[in-house]
Amino acid sequence: MSTPTPTQADNLPPFDIITIVTRNDASSVWGFKHWMHEIQLILTNLNLLAIISRDIPRPTRQHPQYQTWLQWSQSIGHWLVCNVTERNSSIIVSMHRGLQLADEMWHYIGCLQWIEEEITRRAEFSKLWAMTRDQFDSLHGYISAWGAHAKFCAKLDHTFNWYTATKVILGEIKEELPHLHNMIDRQIRTGDASGEQFQGHLTGILNALKERN
Repeated sequence: MSTPTPTQADNLPPFDIITIVTRNDASSVWGFKHWMHEIQLILTNLNLLAIISRDIPRPTRQHPQYQTWLQWSQSIGHWLVCNVTERNSSIIVSMHRGLQLADEMWHYIGCLQWIEEEITRRAEFSKLWAMTRDQFDSLHGYISAWGAHAKFCAKLDHTFNWYTATKVILGEIKEELPHLHNMIDRQIRTGDASGEQFQGHLTGILNALKERN
């Protein structure tokens, strides 16, 4: 006897009107991401996570829990579109008229969150590479600000190239601190560098610049 294919309707609790309270603000890029994680945790605790999963098939009308599933899906879908930001709600409603069920609503909310995060990531990297020495009063101020923003960008992209970041700051101290430049350059000659190593080199360079001044 074959095992029945799991559906979103399996093992659902009886339908009820529930209050979902979130602490994160979906209006900021990173708040949006945490808001989505929070929703997933809340629905997991209510045994309703399957309702928003497009990876789990919807039930057919013959499923004994179909009506319960439909009530939950419509209710959660309505809550999602009403509680995501007004701007994103308007985008979803205008592009996908008649959308009611929670799994599709969650999918499109996730798409918007990814787009916003990607736009932010690109903007922050553009800001990093646009920073130049002449924007700061001192070399120390420039390298300190560039290093801090590099570490921020690394949080947005786990593939951040620490070797390239180290070479950038080395290029700025080649004339000012030639001995320190050559020492660090020899240490990273293999092309490998980690965030921890970058921080160590950055601290050493900033301390040397401070002492020189």
